[in-house]
Amino acid sequence: MTEAVTDAVSFNFTFTPPTWIDIATTALREKLSHSEKWRESAIIDDNGSYNSEFNKLLNGLSADVENWNEVDFLDITEHPNLPF
Repeated sequence: MTEAVTDAVSFNFTFTPPTWIDIATTALREKLSHSEKWRESAIIDDNGSYNSEFNKLLNGLSADVENWNEVDFLDITEHPNLPF
């Protein structure tokens, strides 16, 4: 606590470090944004024809995730918009 006895200016800086989910979702969004297929409009229907396309995207993502490591995620959050 401070007390100013004359006119004064005060600055308060608040820094909230990112959570792991912040880092993961930022990196995931950045990675997926480079794919034309992931940027397509999501069309969901009851007969499942578009849902199978989404399933293909998820299967591809699942296979790709096996090759990711912490450096991939941290590099993206430190240097966004860099292709990899």
